Amino acid sequence: MTCTEPLYCIDEEETERWIEVTDRHGKLITVIEVLSPTNKSSERDKYRAKRQTYIAGGVNVVEIDLLRGGQHVVNVPRGRLRDPNVTYLVCVTRATNIARKEYYPIPLDQPLPTIRIPLRPDDPDAVLALQPLIDRCYRKGAYWEESHTRLIGPPLGANEAAWVAERLKTAGFSV
Repeated sequence: MTCTEPLYCIDEEETERWIEVTDRHGKLITVIEVLSPTNKSSERDKYRAKRQTYIAGGVNVVEIDLLRGGQHVVNVPRGRLRDPNVTYLVCVTRATNIARKEYYPIPLDQPLPTIRIPLRPDDPDAVLALQPLIDRCYRKGAYWEESHTRLIGPPLGANEAAWVAERLKTAGFSV
């Protein structure tokens, strides 16, 4: 007898790195993209094309880049940033004015900001406090149990490294 059906099926959970805001009829209004290392490297052109498709379709795009590594990919030209050496970056492109970008440059040693999420043109912006959200993910995901003595990603500058060492020491980790 030949077995053609598996005895067990395991569906691996797919990690989605975006949130879609739709109206009550299912029309896409805003997409919030949390960038992955892949967005910033091997699939960078694919990511940019996807972003352009959203914008061309009249969808607001919010890009959240909380990765220290990889090449800049958010919808603001590198030369336009006031401080091109910021650690993290959030960019908001509104469907009603795609030429005007809102961006939030975020140094490593500062809390993540509260950002404005555009909705329909006549609706007020929603607000998203990033720091409490990340703090909750950190606690719920048990990342606090991990060893934080070895940082992943590109090397830190001297000031950032000193700041991280102090934070780890304050949190009770030996450095």
